[in-house]
Formats: sequence, C-alpha cells, structure tokens
Amino acid sequence: YKYLIKRIVPGKEKEILQKTKYLENKLPEDNKKAIELVKNELTYSLNINSKILEKANQLLKSPSTKQLDRLERYRSLNKLLDQTIDEALLEISKRDLDEKDHEELAYLIRLSNALEQLGSIVGGLGHVYIQTKNVGEFISKESKKDIKELTQSLKDMMVLMAESFPQNKSKGKIKSINREIEKSINRKYKKYFQRLRKKKAVKGSVFIESISIIEAGFVKIQEIGNLIRDYRKKYCDLLL
Repeated sequence: YKYLIKRIVPGKEKEILQKTKYLENKLPEDNKKAIELVKNELTYSLNINSKILEKANQLLKSPSTKQLDRLERYRSLNKLLDQTIDEALLEISKRDLDEKDHEELAYLIRLSNALEQLGSIVGGLGHVYIQTKNVGEFISKESKKDIKELTQSLKDMMVLMAESFPQNKSKGKIKSINREIEKSINRKYKKYFQRLRKKKAVKGSVFIESISIIEAGFVKIQEIGNLIRDYRKKYCDLLL
C-alpha cells in the first residue's frame, strides 16, 4: 500500500520540522561539549541556508505558492536556530569562563546572527519570482539562466562551508567560487545591458532586482566566511 502511494504521489517532499537538530532544553554541564553542540547547530544552519537558495532556484523555474511556503518554512527554521543558539550561548556565558571563552562565544553569536540575516536576504528571491508571476512580467531565458547560475554558486559556497566548519578542508574551493562569483556578477550585468540594447530584455526587469539580492547575499556570505576564518585561527589551531 505504501508503495502504491509513492507511485501515485511522486516527489512528495519531506516535512520541514520547526525544531533544532542538536540543542535541547538542557545543555551539558561540560562547557566544551555545550559549545560543540552549538557549533553543530551552526553547521545545520549553514545547510538550511543552502536549502533556502535551492528553493529560490526552484521558484525561479516554477513559481508556486506551495514552494514559496516551503521556502518560508526554511527561513522560519533558520530564525528559530538563531534564537536557540543565542539563548544557549547566553546560558553558557553565565558559567565560570575566562576572557578567551567569552570571546569565543561572541564569535559564535555573530556567526549565528549573520546566518539568520543571510536567510532573510536570499529568501526574498522567492517573493520576487512570485510577484513577477502575479503581475505577468516576462523573464527571458537568458536572464533566468544567469540568475540560476549565480544562485547555485551561492548555494555551493554554503554547502562547502557546512562541510568544512570549523575545519579547513574546503578553503581552496571556497576561495575559487568566491572569485568566480565576483567576476560572474559583472559579466552577467554586461550581458543584460547588451540584451537591453538589442531589446531582448525588459527595462527595470526582475533581473536587476534578483541580482541585487544575490549581491547582498554574496556580501553576507563573505562576512560569514571572514567570521569562520577568524574563529578558526583563534580557536581551532589544531585543525589548521
């Protein structure tokens, strides 16, 4: 019977539970174990941000209120993770810690806040695509391709950061993608203006709004990368 249901309803998506993955109501008394749980939750947040970007690209291809709702559930989960991480770090800060420990907590709070802000920024892409559909605005095939490629590059960076946090396994790959995104944004703007001159793009179209959001997301990802790098240098010496 279950097999038949899967055949009749293909592609059924997994429910997005609004709950943490590692942090529970009571933190371990051992500070190192408690902080390790926080770092695990931050890795989960990095992955959730990659899901938001993935969902944004799906909405670019096929805008629907159902998919927008799933994107919003990922954004809501990202906010919940940030709130829970902040509360956990605040509780840890009340313990008997030295100055270096308190500084480490500050880095982790800043990283959590930046991840929440990133989700809020790039999640806006989904709303742009739904609005575009509602008003009947046209998105050229070329513009869709350029937006999709940039969004995918941001997602790839988030996946690599999640795989390497707090270690340093993907540093070279992340730097490479970072450089490519910077060059790619300029190239895609140039291509867009060329399409305008040839009247193959709509002036003031969704392309400009989408690229602006992607750029803002890219700046936030760079900030997150810098925080991770500085944190690694100060507190993960054995992993370098």
